[in-house]
Amino acid sequence: LIYTKSENDTNLNISIFDHCSSYTKQDAWFTATSLHAVIDNFDNKPQWVTIVSDNGPHYHNTELMVILAHWKDWYNISIKKWVFLEAGEAKTVIDSHHAQVSILLIV
Repeated sequence: LIYTKSENDTNLNISIFDHCSSYTKQDAWFTATSLHAVIDNFDNKPQWVTIVSDNGPHYHNTELMVILAHWKDWYNISIKKWVFLEAGEAKTVIDSHHAQVSILLIV
C-alpha cells in the first residue's frame, strides 16, 4: 500500500500494488524489483518515502540496504525512515489487505 499526499491537500491517496511472480524466493532481489515497479508507476515521484515493513529477512538485510542506498541517485527519492515491525506486535491495514488477497487467491 502506498499513501501519498500533496502539499496542498490534507487527504491521503492510497494506491495498492500486489506483486505475483514465478520467482519463488522472497529475498532482497524480489523486494527491490517490486519496489522499483511501484516507483516506476508514479508520474510524479515523491521527494522522500517512509517504508513500513515486517522484520522478515527479505527486508532486513545488508543486500537490500545497499540497493536502497542508491535510490537518491536513481530516482531522486530519499528514504526518510524505515520502520520494522516485529512479527505479531502490530497489525496494520497492510496485513488486512494481504489477508483478503490471500483468501481470493486460495479460493
